Amino acid sequence: SGDGARLCRPPGAPDTLVDMPLDEANKRLVCRMVAGLVASDDDFDDDEREFVDKMLQRFDIPETEWDAIFPLVEHDEAEAAIRALDETSQGETFRLLLEAAHADGRIAESEREYLKIVGRAIGLSDEAVEERIAGFVR
Repeated sequence: SGDGARLCRPPGAPDTLVDMPLDEANKRLVCRMVAGLVASDDDFDDDEREFVDKMLQRFDIPETEWDAIFPLVEHDEAEAAIRALDETSQGETFRLLLEAAHADGRIAESEREYLKIVGRAIGLSDEAVEERIAGFVR
């Protein structure tokens, strides 16, 4: 069954990755953003690695090309990266970043700041980002 490749989503939640109208280049950009976020606290633990691996599988990026997450999209590049996507993909990418930040069960300050940078770029206030962080349920 394909359950092993599922990202942590509430039952019945949409499969955001399948819904995202992304070409190959933008799929890789989103993957680089997610990897940049989870690596931003300098602690790329097993849960985060598993999240990234599953995301790459869901985007149909072959294991031989998993270095596609490099170079990571760092904080200073995150704003331009999210703006390169269409509006629907921006919202779905933010949700994916939120999910990634929670992958290890805690949100580091560097991850929170990354979410705020991306949030601001798509029109969310810092308060709205904080509400989404607080309201996120795996």
